[in-house]
Amino acid sequence: MPSEQPHPMPQMGNAPAGAEDDEVRAIQRIVGAKADGAFGPATTLAVKKWQFLHNLEPDGIVGPLTRAKMGL
Repeated sequence: MPSEQPHPMPQMGNAPAGAEDDEVRAIQRIVGAKADGAFGPATTLAVKKWQFLHNLEPDGIVGPLTRAKMGL
């Protein structure tokens, strides 16, 4: 499976304040985790499960390949 560059959280560049929390919530909704805006252990586990089900390396990292598959 393709490997992704490690990013502990989605990278937002120069987004407005609060955007990272909104991005994390969007990811949490996609993977079926509680949408609280915190990219913690429960979200990481949900991302890994989602990646596995979508034929991606289940590393819990929302990198370029995972983001593309999620439509983000």
